[in-house]
Amino acid sequence: MNYRKLLVIELQLQLQLLLLLLVSSSPLSADNSSTDHRRVKRLSSPDFDKDQTLELAKYVVSIRSRTPRLYFGDNHYCCGVIVAPKFVLTAAHCTMDKSKILHQSRTLLVVGGTPNRLKYVTGTSVSLPVSKIYVPMNFTMHNTDNIALLRLAYAWPSNHPRIAIASLPDSAPSAGSNYTVLGWGSMFKGGPMSSVILQITVRLIEHKNCSAQLRTFMDEMLCAGNLHDELDQSPCAGDTGSPMIANDTVYGVVSYRLGCGSKTMPSVYTNVHHEMEWINYILENAAFVMNYRNCSVPVLYMLLILLCSTTSQAGSGCGRGQAKQRVRRLSSPQFDSERSLELAKYVVSIRSRSYRKLFGDNHFCGGAIIAPKFVLTAARCSMSNHMVLHLGRSLIVVAGTPNRLKSVPDETIEKGVSSVHVPKDYKALKSSDIALLQLTAAWPTNHPSINILRLPVAAPISGQNYTALGWGRIYKGGPLAMNILHIDVLLLDAKQCAELLPRLQPDMLCAGNLQTQLDASPCAGDTGSPLLNNDTLYGVVSYNLGCGDQKRPSIYTDVWYHLQWIEQTMKSAACSLDGALSSMLLAWLLLSVLGA
Repeated sequence: MNYRKLLVIELQLQLQLLLLLLVSSSPLSADNSSTDHRRVKRLSSPDFDKDQTLELAKYVVSIRSRTPRLYFGDNHYCCGVIVAPKFVLTAAHCTMDKSKILHQSRTLLVVGGTPNRLKYVTGTSVSLPVSKIYVPMNFTMHNTDNIALLRLAYAWPSNHPRIAIASLPDSAPSAGSNYTVLGWGSMFKGGPMSSVILQITVRLIEHKNCSAQLRTFMDEMLCAGNLHDELDQSPCAGDTGSPMIANDTVYGVVSYRLGCGSKTMPSVYTNVHHEMEWINYILENAAFVMNYRNCSVPVLYMLLILLCSTTSQAGSGCGRGQAKQRVRRLSSPQFDSERSLELAKYVVSIRSRSYRKLFGDNHFCGGAIIAPKFVLTAARCSMSNHMVLHLGRSLIVVAGTPNRLKSVPDETIEKGVSSVHVPKDYKALKSSDIALLQLTAAWPTNHPSINILRLPVAAPISGQNYTALGWGRIYKGGPLAMNILHIDVLLLDAKQCAELLPRLQPDMLCAGNLQTQLDASPCAGDTGSPLLNNDTLYGVVSYNLGCGDQKRPSIYTDVWYHLQWIEQTMKSAACSLDGALSSMLLAWLLLSVLGA
């Protein structure tokens, strides 16, 4: 009897839900609703032209993860535009995951010739894998230079009825003009993605008006919308990277969608004309471009930026004036990758126990090998976001891997952590930011890519250069480096540090390059990394205040100051282990005697 009642109740609920759906979709309810038109993502106009949308759709592609979850097209997450036989232009956001780590190219798929996102048509739909990803070096997660090029493994077919190459602009777009945006994004804010490609018409707003309305608005940005119309014509989730087109020419790509669901806020687009120098360079020199995966940079382009950062001559033609303030430089214009590889043998990557998608994406701190079974790092690296000490078993330490994302057989070594040691007087953001990780097993001896760093026999000397190494962010807000980088910093004297940083503690060092144009400072992901000189460890990165700021030094914990604690902790940890083994042996012998 109870089962019948439950069945009747369930049927009643289903009928009520069906009735609500029918009422909400009826023309009468749509006409009477005062808020529906503010929610729905409209097409171009009440005189929407389906044929025009299909004609423009030939330029637009769906960017997807490699495999669908349940059915064709459900893995769509961004859009792009075809700008060359083997290249697609999109937003840099579309090339990174939620952790700001650049996707591996092999995980992406680009689909063209499919106006219906969920329908694969034999002979019309074309799916191509991505072979390389290119992102400007100046890109930050704050949407500056939010543009990317995807190089495809194969060229688009020629003379295809549903696939064509869009023209790149010869001139800047005109404020007050109308442009068309196409994509498969959400039909309204929080709603489902469209299965069939949609188009909206937006009006380009003057740059000064955009700057007045939006807090962060750079030269390379455009903003557009229809702020005085009743129609909510704005890109929504799933439209990022979509092209803004006029006369078969792409003038912008969707950067961030402030206008989705709002008639008072415009959306922001990356100005393609502003990025043409970088785009043309990639298209013309793709074969000679070095792909860093985390930030693909043309070799000559990178060297040019480094060269420009050292000149103080105005009007030298070195590009954008703000670029050198945003980019995290390497050690110097004479950056030596062989030196980084040589010093990398002392450095380890500290990671959570398992990676999310690919090897190395779980890196969060650096550390230094100071004994066969010990790694020195920052105390902050041994604690969670809630300042709770990590259990040793939740961490792993990886060495012999200059490339953070590449595991090489017989070279890359992973070790578990058996215990974590932090000074009793450690205070977050105050003092004693140092920790020892005791490993479950010793590092192998005579390993070509692993070595033990010496501890200091004297205090570090101010005014001398020291080297810091790590896989931290290439610039403030940017992606983590794939290959280990080194920077050279000048150790400042205590008086100068105290003037710049009033709360500096006695166990802290500060270092930077305040008199140069190079932004040589550790960034997020470098915490715990070593500060060394002549194969001797003098400090570990504590706070990367100098990241993106040439006027502020970064803070390092003084290893010399904590040397006694380090030596005593390693000795007592070894003694406690020996004691535990002795106790176990004694217990085993006692049981053997009693059993006999």
